[in-house]
Amino acid sequence: MESARGLHDPALGAFSDVLAAHVTDPTGLDAALTRALAGGRPACLNVEIDGVAAPVFSRRAGPAGHSTDGGPRRQAAGWRRRRMAPGSPPGSRTARSIPLMTTPMERAARLACWKGAVAPEPLGGGITNVNFVVEDAGERYVVRIGEDIPEHGVYRAHELAAARAAHAAGISPEIVHAEPGALVMRWVDGRTLDPAGVREPACLERILDTVRRCHREIPLHFRGPAPIFWVFQTVRDYARTLREDGSRMAGRLDELLARAAHLESVVGPVEIVFGHNDLLAANFIDDGDRIWLIDWEYAGFNSPLFDLGGLAANNALDAGEERRMLERYFGTPPGAARLASYAAMKCASALREAMWSMVSETRSEIDFDYVAYTG
Repeated sequence: MESARGLHDPALGAFSDVLAAHVTDPTGLDAALTRALAGGRPACLNVEIDGVAAPVFSRRAGPAGHSTDGGPRRQAAGWRRRRMAPGSPPGSRTARSIPLMTTPMERAARLACWKGAVAPEPLGGGITNVNFVVEDAGERYVVRIGEDIPEHGVYRAHELAAARAAHAAGISPEIVHAEPGALVMRWVDGRTLDPAGVREPACLERILDTVRRCHREIPLHFRGPAPIFWVFQTVRDYARTLREDGSRMAGRLDELLARAAHLESVVGPVEIVFGHNDLLAANFIDDGDRIWLIDWEYAGFNSPLFDLGGLAANNALDAGEERRMLERYFGTPPGAARLASYAAMKCASALREAMWSMVSETRSEIDFDYVAYTG
């Protein structure tokens, strides 16, 4: 074994600690470092520390967007851990082969599902995932490249299970391929909605029919354990993250948490359904026959009032539109208790969106004005 001790570059940060260990392939290490430093991004390496599976760190690729993503949803920057292959015996001298980091476009082009060579085309609009349109054998697909985002509660295994269940329920495109960090779905020809489109009376009625189906039918198809999305727990966790990060908003957190606690008490007991939990306009696609709902990163069991409040807040529904929305969804005019619970959940939805942006101010490397978005 040859030691990599002494190979240090400040730009690699935590990566240097791993490079100070013994490695199985010094020649490959040197080449990888050369490529990583020249390209400005650390690479994944084949590393073994004294015969024991060792973590290897890799910098996440920079994000892009796609037109069907409803606004700013970012992948947080930082280091993530890579480990040896599961099942490797302790003391094994064989390190897992971990390929060098490729760009998101290169990764999209090399997915095993393609029938031939493809040329991914970037989609603009969103900034959580890196998204592409791919044509293969006469069919069009959307490729989403994105990893877990723990600080936002995004776990790709949950997203995949929700997307598959949503397709089985007839409200989301088919997932044709999935692997860690990559999702391939069929392209939908249609109009990606904007807030004005959502507010069109006929369109809003169709949207509510889709949302109701999401709430009632996805649990009939969901496989495996499903998360619960409780906005007040999300707000509390965001506050902890913001304190840890020394956020510029740290001085207001006690006030915001007190308001959230009051809103939670006003919401009271709730019905539980399967929520989408991110009803931005651009997550709806109208193909003329049906309204499709996409992007299931935050999906999980929740109160229907959260989706309804988010739909109203994200798309600037006025008071009359909100009352009609509630009557359409529940089938009866809303009473005072329901209106109070709904209003509290709508405020909580807006608070969560603002605190999500505050966290992104400190955690994301995306070129986006989060301070302005926080408002």
